[in-house]
Amino acid sequence: MPRYLLDTDVVICLLTNEPPAHAAAARDFFQGAADGHYELLAPDNLLMELVCILERVYQVPRPRVVEYLRQLMFTPGIVFPNQDVAEDALRRYAETNAEFSDAFAAALAASRRIPIASFDHDLDQFKDITRLEPAALALKLKIA
Repeated sequence: MPRYLLDTDVVICLLTNEPPAHAAAARDFFQGAADGHYELLAPDNLLMELVCILERVYQVPRPRVVEYLRQLMFTPGIVFPNQDVAEDALRRYAETNAEFSDAFAAALAASRRIPIASFDHDLDQFKDITRLEPAALALKLKIA
C-alpha cells in the first residue's frame, strides 16, 4: 500500500476550510486514506506544529485543540509511528497547562524511562518523570 508523509498544511486546510479549494482537496485526500487506498504517515512534529498554529495563529482554545488532535489521531488511514507517546502527550496537554512540546517530551521520557535534561521548571508538574538541570549534570560528569 502506498504511504505518504502528512504535512501540517494539509491538516490546517482541512480544519480551517481555508482556502476552500485546498480544504476540499484535503477532505478528498483524507477520505482516500480512510477508504484504504493509501496510508498517511504523521510525523511527531505534525502534532506540535498543529498545536502551535491552531493556538497562536487561529486562536483556537485548548479544549478544541485537544478535540481536533484526538479526531486526527483516530482517523482511519493515518498512522502515528509513536501512537502511544502521542496519546500520552495529548492526555498530559489536556490535563495540565503545559505546552504541547513539553507534554510530548514528558510522554517520551516516561515511555523510555529516562530523565529529561532541561532548565524548564514547567516539566516538574509531570510527577512520573525526572528533570535534571544540565549544569548539575555537567558538574557531576566532571567529578566522575
